Amino acid sequence: MPRGVKKSTADKLRQELEKIRKSISDHEEKIAALKEKEKEVLDQIHDAEMESIRQTMEEKGLDVDALKKILDCYEADCSKDEAN
Repeated sequence: MPRGVKKSTADKLRQELEKIRKSISDHEEKIAALKEKEKEVLDQIHDAEMESIRQTMEEKGLDVDALKKILDCYEADCSKDEAN
């Protein structure tokens, strides 16, 4: 009993190519979603670090200007150390 028209090699390859393209598309979507998740996690890390700095400043009674002065002094000291 016949089971239908036998597919040519080219037809089989076209079907395989379509499956490959679908797989590539699926993977690209997954990569895009992972990159978005990566960005979100990096933002959360940044926020957590900034919150830690804010809390330390609050505990030490520092404002932004005082922190800038500390960092400027640190930078100046490091420059002196590198020169020696």
